[in-house]
Amino acid sequence: MMNEDWKLDGHERFKELGALANTGALTSADWLQLESHLRICEDCRQINDQYRLLINVGMPLLAAAFSHPQEQEKWDDSGVDAGRRASIRNLE
Repeated sequence: MMNEDWKLDGHERFKELGALANTGALTSADWLQLESHLRICEDCRQINDQYRLLINVGMPLLAAAFSHPQEQEKWDDSGVDAGRRASIRNLE
């Protein structure tokens, strides 16, 4: 019996796997299926490349464009480190 995912249009599953591949959420079996398919399918390979570009270039550009450095300078996280050390000591 075919898996429900294979009932999607022939390439929809691989489009989804391509999106998930860039998040680190794929199983080994999914990776193998995606890699095999990308070797033979130019369309899915292009979509996968677009996802990779979005993750590696687009998201960092958006983060930089919408960051607020003045707020980062005001942020005081010194207590966080002390809290972690205390938590670790409590575990020992």
